[in-house]
Amino acid sequence: MHLTSRVCFWFCLGITAVVVTHGHPPTRKVCFTKILNSHSKVSIKNKYDDQVNVTEVSVLQTYSKQKCILNWNYGFYGSHVYTKDCKAKLKVCYRKLIDLGCRVVTLSSTSHEPNKIVFKKGKIYKMELLRHLKDSKICKRGFSFGYLRNSAWSMKGCKAQFKVCIKKNFVSPKGCLDCEYFIWRTRAPF
Repeated sequence: MHLTSRVCFWFCLGITAVVVTHGHPPTRKVCFTKILNSHSKVSIKNKYDDQVNVTEVSVLQTYSKQKCILNWNYGFYGSHVYTKDCKAKLKVCYRKLIDLGCRVVTLSSTSHEPNKIVFKKGKIYKMELLRHLKDSKICKRGFSFGYLRNSAWSMKGCKAQFKVCIKKNFVSPKGCLDCEYFIWRTRAPF
């Protein structure tokens, strides 16, 4: 069951605040090996050049005279792995969201009525304009179309087909002790 909640608040300045709550995702563990010299610090990135949160680091082979001990002369935090007086071949692991793929959607808004689609089983990570529809005004990313988490929207007369790519959704436990809060500042009326 998806317990993702979305609450919108309207402020007198026309700012929409969207609160999105998420728990831990059912992800896949990804590991690779990395050789680090003594006194090194590297930032770990995925194939899209995005930083990832490292979840585990272990020594496969030590090349230095001194033994490598976790949190003593090697370790990790956030997307960084570091060594100090430890040269080793390390196994570095992080969690990866599962890709649900891309699909083509049509969003058609009028000058006064926005259009929105919500994906209940995923989080949008990419939205691309494919083609304008007949009688459409010019669609401009962030102004007349865009996305936030699991919702894609169009407004101000933007009528087009879009390619929307989705990753598997976060599932929130009851009580949601580990929640993320996002504030979306926009002129979008929803």
